[in-house]
Amino acid sequence: MTQPQFATTKTSTGKSKSSPVAGIKLPYLVLAWSGHAALDAHLGPRLFTLCDGLVLGRSTGEEEPRLALDPKLSREHVRFKKYGGEWTIEDLGSRNGTVVDGKTIYSPTALKEGSIIFTGSQVFVLRNLNAEQIAVLRNECGRPTTGTPTFSIAAAHTYQKVKRLADADLDLFISGETGTGKEVLARAVHMLSGRKGSFVALNCAALPEPLVESELFGFRRGAHSAAREHKLGLLELARDGTLFLDELGESSFGVQAKLLRFLQDRSFTPLGGTAPVKVNTRIIGASHRRNLAVGNDGRGLRPDLANRLGPEPIVLPPLRERIEDVGVLAALFLAPLGKTLSNEAVRCLFLSSWEGNIRQLWHRIRYAAASVGDGQVIQAENLPAGWTDPGERKVAVESLENSRSTGSLRESPSAQEIEAILRKTGGDVAAAARELGRQRTLVWKWLRRFGIDPTAFRVDKP
Repeated sequence: MTQPQFATTKTSTGKSKSSPVAGIKLPYLVLAWSGHAALDAHLGPRLFTLCDGLVLGRSTGEEEPRLALDPKLSREHVRFKKYGGEWTIEDLGSRNGTVVDGKTIYSPTALKEGSIIFTGSQVFVLRNLNAEQIAVLRNECGRPTTGTPTFSIAAAHTYQKVKRLADADLDLFISGETGTGKEVLARAVHMLSGRKGSFVALNCAALPEPLVESELFGFRRGAHSAAREHKLGLLELARDGTLFLDELGESSFGVQAKLLRFLQDRSFTPLGGTAPVKVNTRIIGASHRRNLAVGNDGRGLRPDLANRLGPEPIVLPPLRERIEDVGVLAALFLAPLGKTLSNEAVRCLFLSSWEGNIRQLWHRIRYAAASVGDGQVIQAENLPAGWTDPGERKVAVESLENSRSTGSLRESPSAQEIEAILRKTGGDVAAAARELGRQRTLVWKWLRRFGIDPTAFRVDKP
């Protein structure tokens, strides 16, 4: 598989930007979706330095061939420029338009950390990164901890930390919302540790409390009425390997106390047994709770057990905080299904809040792929109803329709946006049309529609 590359961009004058100075953050465009299944699946170039006067489009030249792959880009599609310390993006009259955070832009628009930019078939996310963070991303993408690369610095930091801890003889605790990939990360720790035993997982919240203890420690024949023969516990099944205990804080304090004793001397006594069993099993606990302390519901992780599992939890960021990874995850999920996404569906994915995180993305992709049937392209309507926050699908669809504008009145900028441009151009309608990238006759139609008099903005008016 081709490894991802980290490229620098060039300004319109052809001068390359220098590498970032340690500690100083510079804006970067993360190519979160290329619009080409081959590039997305094979993790091609992703990171581009944002420099003053940068123009993206099909005429970018040989120094940016990966951006020219998108036929939906105009020859000169957008320009990035810095005004008064603030980075802005301007659509240069492109045929397919530019959308920022779900809204079609008609004039220079300010960007912020995490802004999602849609140009043609491509999706970019703006991130401010320093040299140290770039190095972390390089290392993680060169050898992905979980087998799937991340272009999120928050996730990359977590994964690199796990790599350092994996081969140490330490028990660990992973904290993260449901669906963030806690078990996937635990499996990665097991693989990186080189342990010869098995990886065994148990969701403590999925079993009644009496069964959790017997599942963990096993029992001897006659321990209870149903114990007709010996049963090995998971601690023993994971001998010389790793036992992953998801939602450990949901188990009873009695079970947690017994687990703590095991962590102290690596031995336990099965239910109904008399002789202790000693095994070298690594424990990785996990919880979706942000606060691991015992809550009003009586659930939570005992402080002494939490301390034994490590001085601090390994925190997995939610998908909404690593939105630049939606593209690569979607591409990997789609590859074995033989499906692709329409631009409208892509925008729906990137504009979602993803309360269910990566697991939700996986299930939604599978559902949409099944609903397409024999078709290959997943449309927005194939995505399950209620898959995202109210109104987000509508925003995504409307932004796509607006970006395909051919001059109809319903796709016009707002009255406030037109007035702002007229104020900037001093009431010059021709200059305003150039700013909007539209025909002058169309701008006059918008002025009549909103009842705007351009002469009111002239600086030389009587």
